Amino acid sequence: MQVAGRQIKRIFSPRERASTWRKLWLWLAEAEKELGLTQITDKAIEGLRSNLVVSAEAFQVIAEEERIRRHDVMSHIYALEKDAPDAAGIIHIGATSCYGTCIPSRSTIGGKQN
Repeated sequence: MQVAGRQIKRIFSPRERASTWRKLWLWLAEAEKELGLTQITDKAIEGLRSNLVVSAEAFQVIAEEERIRRHDVMSHIYALEKDAPDAAGIIHIGATSCYGTCIPSRSTIGGKQN
């Protein structure tokens, strides 16, 4: 039972939630590029792909931005734009704030894993 408890804590941890958002934004950008959105470049995709795990420094940026913006999703987008400047302006394009917040973790539904 303790193993399950540790796994659940990891799945629903702030880092896993934020990393899942980043994966969702990557997959969204990849799909939009495939559909022909020309502002989504290979460099932007690579920037997103290389910053899927949220660093401790990014969490500090997120916390500060949440105090200013009072919007968790936009704070995470801001931090990802700092981590992946080539993706600035295309993260979350065409999606609402509910895109990453109204679905369970991909880990819990057996979704795509990187």
